[in-house]
Formats: sequence, structure tokens, C-alpha cells
Amino acid sequence: MNVVKDLLTINPYSRPGTKLGKVTKIAVHYVGNPGTAMQANRDYFESLKVGKRNKAGQLIYASSHYIVGLYGAVIQCIPETEISYATNQANPYSISIECCHPSADGKFTTAAERALVVLCADLCQRYKLDPLRDIIRHYDVTKKVCPKYYVDHPEAYEAFRQRVRGLMAIGIDTTMDVVRRHGDCYTVAMQCADKPVIYPGTAGVVTVCPPYPYDGGWRANIVAIGKAGESTGIYTRLPDQDDSAGALRFEFKIVE
Repeated sequence: MNVVKDLLTINPYSRPGTKLGKVTKIAVHYVGNPGTAMQANRDYFESLKVGKRNKAGQLIYASSHYIVGLYGAVIQCIPETEISYATNQANPYSISIECCHPSADGKFTTAAERALVVLCADLCQRYKLDPLRDIIRHYDVTKKVCPKYYVDHPEAYEAFRQRVRGLMAIGIDTTMDVVRRHGDCYTVAMQCADKPVIYPGTAGVVTVCPPYPYDGGWRANIVAIGKAGESTGIYTRLPDQDDSAGALRFEFKIVE
């Protein structure tokens, strides 16, 4: 997925620059300001560097590592190696994700939730986390009603975590680039319960045949049809997701 990096300025109130310890949790939030854009929320975090105060006269400390926009775009505000001010006592060991939402009920758009699933699957894979145990809500730490829709509808929260788990469950037999000549075929093996979707990121480089069941899993043939020097990423996704939710698995390159 495409993540835009627009890091906050190091400052005491939204990006202190403090080293993050071992990541053991992914914390999900909602911005709490219906209809606002991803960039506007990022810029609000940036504006805190001057030392803004709330109505009670207290200094405001707030930020997150990532913000997911209404239409599925993602912006990174803080490096994953530093803490954010999002989840109170969980800040030292969690990566936080804020999500924009169109209405006061806090329900994410389909595009935003899809992007959240992909981002969480990537983070869980890289930090070796279990999405059913290690993806948490702000509510689980402080009892604050955040993200509101997932607190009010715990079944939706569970379904979201199951989608992350499902995307991660598409095991594949290679993590290395595949190099083939024009006309050659490469067979990839996948381990998952439901029939996966596998597809190229760039058209005209390869033909990916539909997966077929094999030995308790799935296999798919990939045929090199492009010219020497061309390449494409090979992606997988779940059957109920569209291509923007795919996870990059390896690069397929064509040589002489």
C-alpha cells in the first residue's frame, strides 16, 4: 500500500523523539472529528508544537504514528522507532493508528477500514504480532470510547481483526525475487483456507492463472509474457477485498 510520509517536527507536545521500546501492540483510534481530512488531522498534530492548551488551561499532548483518510490514503506522522502521544500508558510499546470517519457514530468508510486492515496486517507481520491478541483499541487501555464504532459494536471490531488475520494467513512459498525468461512459467504455492486472489501490480508483464487446490493449499501458475527487463510486483488478497488491499509478496523479473 502507498503510505505518504509527512513527519511531524520534533517537539515536546506531539513528537518528543523518545525511542519506542519493543512493539507489542497496535492501537487503533478514531479522530473524533467527523468529516475531517487526513492531512488536516496531521496538521493539527503539527500545530501543537507551539504549546496549545485546552479549555481547562492544560497543555495538549497528542499525535499518532499513522492516520488513515476517509478514502483509504495513509499518512505517517511519526517514525515507528519513536513513541507517539496517543494511547497513554501504552505509548512506550505500541504503534498507534488514527482513522478518519464521516459521521459522529465513528464508523469508518469501507475504503478506510480496508486500508486499516492492510496496514495492520503489514505491521503485525513485521513485528510478529497476533492480530486477535495484539491489535487493541484505545478503549482497552483507558476505557475512553475510542474508536467509538468499535467500542459500540464489538462484533465489528472482532470482524476487523479477523480480516487482518485472514490477510496474514495467506502463506506463500517465496520471499525472494523470481527471475524468469519470456515464456517461462513459475508455480507459486499458497497456504490458506479460502481460495486466495493473486495478481500482478503491472499489466502486460505476466499472466497469473487462477489458483487451484493442491495438497491442502493452493497453487497458481505465473507465465512471463513481457519483454526482457520488465518486472512487476506479485500481490495477494482475500476474495472479499479489492486490489488496493493486496499485500506485496515478491517481485517477478524477466531476463534475456
